Amino acid sequence: MLLKLVLKFVLAILKKYFHFFYTFRQLFFCTFRLYSIFLTKISNKVMAAENFIPQGIEEGVLWLQNFAVKLPLYSTFYYIQPVEVADIQASSLYYSYVVTYHKQFDDHKINLTSFRDELRFSRDNFGVTKLLPGLPTVDPPPPVVPLGVFQRAAAIAQRIKKKKGFLLSDGYDLGIIAGQGFFDPQTGQPTFSIRLVDGGHPEIKWKKGKLDGVEIHVKRRPEDEFTFLDYDQFPNFTDMHPLPAAGRAENWSYKLIYRYKDKQVGAWSAILSITVTGG
Repeated sequence: MLLKLVLKFVLAILKKYFHFFYTFRQLFFCTFRLYSIFLTKISNKVMAAENFIPQGIEEGVLWLQNFAVKLPLYSTFYYIQPVEVADIQASSLYYSYVVTYHKQFDDHKINLTSFRDELRFSRDNFGVTKLLPGLPTVDPPPPVVPLGVFQRAAAIAQRIKKKKGFLLSDGYDLGIIAGQGFFDPQTGQPTFSIRLVDGGHPEIKWKKGKLDGVEIHVKRRPEDEFTFLDYDQFPNFTDMHPLPAAGRAENWSYKLIYRYKDKQVGAWSAILSITVTGG
């Protein structure tokens, strides 16, 4: 009888602890599963946040131009809709235009500030006057696109990277691998700004990047067409062409195109103009 009681007691304890360990095991595996899901979500967020889009304004223009040019080549395999491709291409054109537009007015503000200070503090120069700097001359804008250009581009890039069969070579070509430093000279389009320096001569501020240099073309009255001005390899460039006669003003227009390995590459820049006056 005593033995039966002891066995019953032992079995009760074992059952109790078995239930405890079983519950603990289930809790452990449940916790592990939740932790795995959490890590997966964190990993996806990190992947989605990869900084493959450059932080600089000019670099962002080049990145978007490359992405817009290359995207049609991969749209079929990665199921990118034609309307999305068209949006990225239109967004690239519009963003590049806005960056150039912004730089023009930044430089106009610099020129206007210089004129204001010269008007206020300069000594009398025998009655010679200087004309107020004219507003920048800008090309008509391309079609407007919705805000959030780079967010839309990044979303498409992440869909491409998550698709089964994604190739790193495709990612490098599209510029969507973080830290890769992609380079395609044919996607280059100079963006530049102009300000007056050295007694009123136009200075063309441009960025070289990985290209060899830029051809600079100019149009001045009475010329009706652009003519070659110079090939510049080291930013920035100052146009030392003689200024107009004292008291006169002229509008000079410029456009640039990159050169790489002794030939023109990419697309022509927007045309920018500035008013110069004789001293």
